[in-house]
Amino acid sequence: MNKRFIDILPYFLIFILSFFIMFMIINGNNKNIKIFNQNNKIENKKEEPKKTPEQLEKEKHDNWVESQFSKWDGSHRGLVKLVKQNLNDPKSFEHVETKFIRDGKDLIIVMKYRAKNVFGGLVLNGIKAKASYRDNTIRIIEQF
Repeated sequence: MNKRFIDILPYFLIFILSFFIMFMIINGNNKNIKIFNQNNKIENKKEEPKKTPEQLEKEKHDNWVESQFSKWDGSHRGLVKLVKQNLNDPKSFEHVETKFIRDGKDLIIVMKYRAKNVFGGLVLNGIKAKASYRDNTIRIIEQF
């Protein structure tokens, strides 16, 4: 054999072996199952674990909670709309902060905001409300 080939052979084998190991790692983490459809074409289907009704309900509730709040400033969309409807100058509304706690499936929301009062002065206000998961309503508990 050629001396040069013998010198390169170990490096070549290491390269092939590392490529094979990398290929096995990538395919080992792939959860796709290949099945044949009626036309003998390969389809990819992901294995998904079956979810219990409790898990599905929790996922639905978590999605509902997430959809209630603005990703931009964290305000509760429905409560902001309700507050603006009752302001003297809705354009003066400025969200300060919103916090919430879970009350069963419902949410207790506390929001601070600035708005102009009847005299045109900008004042800090607060409101506490309950958002119902069951009927998707908002009930004002107190204003401060």
